[in-house]
Amino acid sequence: MNDRAVFVITRKHASWATAAFLLLAFGLFAAGYYLGKQSMAERMADAVPVQHKVTHVTMPAHPLEPTVQHHHIVHHEQTEPAARYEARLVGYGTKSKAEKFVDRLHARGIDTILKTRVSTTSGGKKVTWYQVVTAPFTDRAALEQHVRAIRQLENIHDPRIVPLKQQ
Repeated sequence: MNDRAVFVITRKHASWATAAFLLLAFGLFAAGYYLGKQSMAERMADAVPVQHKVTHVTMPAHPLEPTVQHHHIVHHEQTEPAARYEARLVGYGTKSKAEKFVDRLHARGIDTILKTRVSTTSGGKKVTWYQVVTAPFTDRAALEQHVRAIRQLENIHDPRIVPLKQQ
């Protein structure tokens, strides 16, 4: 007779072990997938525009201040208010980085507005981020010139000029 220990596993036990291994592997995959997805959503949240509140307001100053042209105004029975525009320059995930950018522009004579935004991720989590915009302009061409000057000073990609809602 042979004294070697023999390890015998039945098909039933092999099936249970395989099922447990596959269930564990799927659980680890799902956990990693959703944690990675949440992390990526938090990093990309600063690119999503949402409702905002103003936390810091200053007006444009020299040398990039828009020129004011004086025109004779003809009074009509009903006049529509002039359209107003702003340029959305950059967004940051932290207030300190946004304030540093605002301070850097202010040191160069460019005043901006820092707006606090709140976005909702795909997972339903609310993320606060901070957007730096120009002061409102009524002349879109002057605002475009203002933005071109800022782009020459800072490495800003794709600032958007948007109309503001009439009040």
